[in-house]
Amino acid sequence: MNKLNNCFSVIGLMAAMVCMLLSGNQAAGQSFNYGVQIGVGSFNEKWNSEFFGFTEWKEAKSGLILKGFGELNHGSLFSTRLEIGFLKKGYNTDHVFEHEGVTYNLPNFSYSYNTLTVGLSEKITFLDSKLQPYIKAGINFQYVLEPGYKNRSIFIVSPTGELFPIGGSGPFDGLGWNYGTLHGNLAIGILFNRWLFLEIDYNQGLTKALDKTIMQITERYFGITLGVNINQLY
Repeated sequence: MNKLNNCFSVIGLMAAMVCMLLSGNQAAGQSFNYGVQIGVGSFNEKWNSEFFGFTEWKEAKSGLILKGFGELNHGSLFSTRLEIGFLKKGYNTDHVFEHEGVTYNLPNFSYSYNTLTVGLSEKITFLDSKLQPYIKAGINFQYVLEPGYKNRSIFIVSPTGELFPIGGSGPFDGLGWNYGTLHGNLAIGILFNRWLFLEIDYNQGLTKALDKTIMQITERYFGITLGVNINQLY
């Protein structure tokens, strides 16, 4: 319940910031765009364990990106964007290892989960024309929506070739996965005729999904989305 309250607190803070932006917008006569983005991301996780003596990035898994946004323009070249949306995150892995001259190949494993994302970023546009390249940087809060996420299980192979379950009902259960994580993002994009834009985004976890002595897990993703400023269509 505390984790859910923290999630609503972050969303409430973002909503308050939107109200402040809109109030400032009305007072200063600035323009405000709103719209939607849809695309696909390449999601991945970095597993680091000093206990088992390894660090590795898992194989990337593609997933849906869907967002709604509001963007306050500060003149023609600078703007502030607030967004809220949905991410289908996850990773792929194949458990292949050798032990005492024998190669073990376990079935491929794929894991995915649904996440709420709320973000705030600053955007700089380089040209005031029909074709507008831009860069965008900011932070976002991601919250896992799966109720059973706290029982998530992963399997790792130790340097001695033993397969260890972590989480769930394994010997290292009850690790306490973090439902909410903070991320930084950097994006480049191009706006066509003020209403349609294409954006490429890199998102890096600043806090860990799992931060225990036995294992630390950090997330990242690359995304490409197509967006529409709905208010510019009429």
